[in-house]
Amino acid sequence: MNDEAAAEGAALESLAGEEAPPGPSIVGLTRILGALLLALLFICWPLFNARSFPHLGLFSAPDIVHTALAATLALLAVLLLIGAGQRSLLLGTAGVILLSVLVDELRLQPWAYEIFILLVLFAVVDRRRALAGSRLYLVGLYIWAGLHKANGEFIDRVVPWFAEPFDVELSASSALVLGLLIIVLETGSGLALLLAPLRRVAVVLLIGTHLAVLVILGPWGHDWDINVWPWNLVQALLVWMLFWDWRGSGRVLFAQAPRWLLVLALVLPGFHLVSWWPANLSHAVYAGNFAQPALLVRPDRAASVMRGSQRTYLAPGLPPPVREVLNKVGGPSASQPWALMRVHDWAVTDLGATVPPDDQVARRLFRAFCARAKDARDVLLVLRPKRRLFHGEDDVIVTGCDGKEQGRVPLPESWPR
Repeated sequence: MNDEAAAEGAALESLAGEEAPPGPSIVGLTRILGALLLALLFICWPLFNARSFPHLGLFSAPDIVHTALAATLALLAVLLLIGAGQRSLLLGTAGVILLSVLVDELRLQPWAYEIFILLVLFAVVDRRRALAGSRLYLVGLYIWAGLHKANGEFIDRVVPWFAEPFDVELSASSALVLGLLIIVLETGSGLALLLAPLRRVAVVLLIGTHLAVLVILGPWGHDWDINVWPWNLVQALLVWMLFWDWRGSGRVLFAQAPRWLLVLALVLPGFHLVSWWPANLSHAVYAGNFAQPALLVRPDRAASVMRGSQRTYLAPGLPPPVREVLNKVGGPSASQPWALMRVHDWAVTDLGATVPPDDQVARRLFRAFCARAKDARDVLLVLRPKRRLFHGEDDVIVTGCDGKEQGRVPLPESWPR
């Protein structure tokens, strides 16, 4: 490390003329983020590279651009891991992450958003405010992760699924109790991080939560959504590093954290309740209440739409609830032969990450498949939108590639809840 880099790294470590506050070093935290980004790039390489699964970007880019961005991001992750945390490196890495998302919003995963926010935070403010902002970001993460789970679908669908790896079949009352316990645990632990007497208890509970998630989603459980495995390990490590030895008060934390971080961590995630802010930016992970799209394709035209993946990710026939919706809507689409594109299985298996669970993303993904079709009648979207706060409708909407709504019906009783 040259003298200039050392001086810049030292500048990140303390305020001018003041003793550095207790807590982890920014350089150490940066290296952890670099290691996490490198691991996720390795696990989710097709997510960042060229592939057969559609890219959803604000603008299209040739395959060589995606490959170049992926390689550049891998190099920057290595430099973060071994470097001194210079501001130029932090901002450069954040910039490449942002550009990668602009050419494909499927990369807007919760961990990508967190890495981006923390890198910017470490680069633009002094150490004291950076540590306060990092702590506040985690506080907001756990509070909103718990609050977004406070819905019937989390209790009815997600909680029983969590129990499956343990060969436990939960009754309705048991699922309710366990679901409420999870909601209280996450939200309460986030709040307890602000209170010095309860802080270490919260740290232990949150580390235990992340380890439980690894058991449920890891190779010993569902073996699903591999990208969240290293993220949960790093989250547990960050909670311990940022909060275990910290003795400050919540009031001081709010005073020291940048105002823009307050908005990102505590205010904007609430707008997801009315679908005005993306789920993956709102910490609504495995929250149950999300968009449920069924993308349908004519079996004889699947090869052009799916570009060779139809053998693995094309389910013969349709689930009864989807067939019921088509029959109720009627019209030519009900009489055509359809097969279900299992896009979530495709994404998790080939990309290593789930598709962001928002209505808008489902519709844009549908349009991307429509763009590949030789005939606009080859693809169909059957969407049950996310339930929004203060919005009473609960319909399933059928849309064709022409963008016109073919019909909507009340949610069938047979629809999985």
